[in-house]
Amino acid sequence: MRLVHQWGTGYDKIPVDLAKEMGVTVARSPGVNAPTIADLTIGMMIAALRRIPLHYNNTRAGKWIVPEIVPGARDLSSQKVGLIGFGAIGQLVAKRLTGFDCEVLYYRRSGEAEGTSARYAERDEILETCDIVSLHMPLTEASHHTIGAAELARMKSDALLVNTGRGGLIDEAALIDTLTHKRIAGAALDVFTEEPVEPDNPLLRLDNVLPLPHIGGHSEDNLKRMVGHWASNIRAFHEGRGIDESCIVT
Repeated sequence: MRLVHQWGTGYDKIPVDLAKEMGVTVARSPGVNAPTIADLTIGMMIAALRRIPLHYNNTRAGKWIVPEIVPGARDLSSQKVGLIGFGAIGQLVAKRLTGFDCEVLYYRRSGEAEGTSARYAERDEILETCDIVSLHMPLTEASHHTIGAAELARMKSDALLVNTGRGGLIDEAALIDTLTHKRIAGAALDVFTEEPVEPDNPLLRLDNVLPLPHIGGHSEDNLKRMVGHWASNIRAFHEGRGIDESCIVT
């Protein structure tokens, strides 16, 4: 008996079909890191909307620039937010957004969810009407380039795109063109198509982009949860006890 256990939720880097052919069990830790990534998502929304990185860099450089109104800066409160993908992370993001009096819409392939105050909407409605569009889905063949040139063209000119899922969910070339020509207000990205991101990637040079190095689940609190869950599953597998079916990929 052999086991490959993903450190986290996404298993797009694991050759699942090959593992199945070889009789190797593939498992993951669904939902364990959801609170940490949801917190970061909210933080990225606020940082990008308030243009915090710009002012941080200016202040560190000794430039005390305090205009009466920061051009382009907006509050998170009362924004209309659309979540594409509504698993454990998306649902916790929605829960946190209620504290900001946001109107929250969500889309997921399996249809409407129960027990949430967020409203189900089709993707086109989310793209066309939301002030913030945030991606929370796994990277699969079906979800690859979920956001491309056509989808970006549907978004509002003052909209913010947030991605804490996987870089492949977005067509980066289309996003670079859109942001360069300021067809949307900006993007907050914790993930990129190629990681580590190349230093000459244009997204790193645009002042309407908040880039982070895929730190979604990287906190000491989350590490404790992840290690506990991961080790528990490995121990159970080694001892011949069953792993929770929700953790099994194949």
